[in-house]
Amino acid sequence: MLDFHKLNIFLIAAETLNFTQTAQQLNMTQPSVSQHIQTMEEYFNTSLFTRMGRNLELTEAGIALIPYAREAMRLAKSINESIQPTKGEFKGQLRIGCSTSPGKYILPKILSKFCDLYPKIHVSSLVTSEIQSIQMLYDGEIHLALSNSTHHLNPDFESIPILHDSIILITPSEHKWAKRKIIDPQELLSEIFILREEESGTYSAISHALENQGISIKKLKSTLTLGSSEAIAIAVREGVGVGFVSRFIANSIGGEQIAKVDISNLNIGRTIYMSRIKTQYSNQVLNEFWNFLHQLRQDDINHNNLNYFPIPTPSYNNIPDLELY
Repeated sequence: MLDFHKLNIFLIAAETLNFTQTAQQLNMTQPSVSQHIQTMEEYFNTSLFTRMGRNLELTEAGIALIPYAREAMRLAKSINESIQPTKGEFKGQLRIGCSTSPGKYILPKILSKFCDLYPKIHVSSLVTSEIQSIQMLYDGEIHLALSNSTHHLNPDFESIPILHDSIILITPSEHKWAKRKIIDPQELLSEIFILREEESGTYSAISHALENQGISIKKLKSTLTLGSSEAIAIAVREGVGVGFVSRFIANSIGGEQIAKVDISNLNIGRTIYMSRIKTQYSNQVLNEFWNFLHQLRQDDINHNNLNYFPIPTPSYNNIPDLELY
């Protein structure tokens, strides 16, 4: 998909004739610049640059594209500057990619406030895997993505912390661990687990925490993989096995038929961030939503209101059920 973000990258690359310098100017990584140029070349079905080692030269197609790209960027800037509606009158689309749990439990709280302020903006939430959301963000198919604490470190991203969520071990209420309340990490190797797919943020958080205890998640006995944490909670409730889920989901779904079990010296959590591409061309709708997130966080901090955006917790100890930053 061709967008202003990719056109801007192309123009700077055409000026510098060096992907590394282009990446430095845009605060991106060089591989990311190369990927965007490759996507454009696939879109046009022709090469835009001739690569000679570290040196680049524009092809005839690349030279021909420059004036059109400049005109497109000029028009985009002109449109953005000339259309300045008053608050509440903004119209447009906002597309946000997220995984299943954030899409159900995080976004509605945030978007309900935003839609009250801007009723003419249509917001759509595209629920998919976290990896797919990040790729869609790169490809310009969505404006924003909810991602975990590793993705926000990507130098191509600008991110705002949204949520810190603890992930806990749950068992059927009659399970032997339920009566003990706390177990040793090595005991995890003796049970049958229901796990999320490897691409999920939950799986990554669990894997990282277990590695710190010298345990590979691959060593856990698992006969069932499910595509949502809600499904895991229900399966545990039905006695299929044990599993890790968000504490919020455990409280919402499990009821008295499941038990929450602590693991000695093992705290699992993840921070969820709202991210956008730094160099992506920002329209008024995206800018208003981004400013809204910043303002909402600041207002809640100023008023000591921790319902949405509390000050970040320095560690995973004593984490409440759900913290929205």
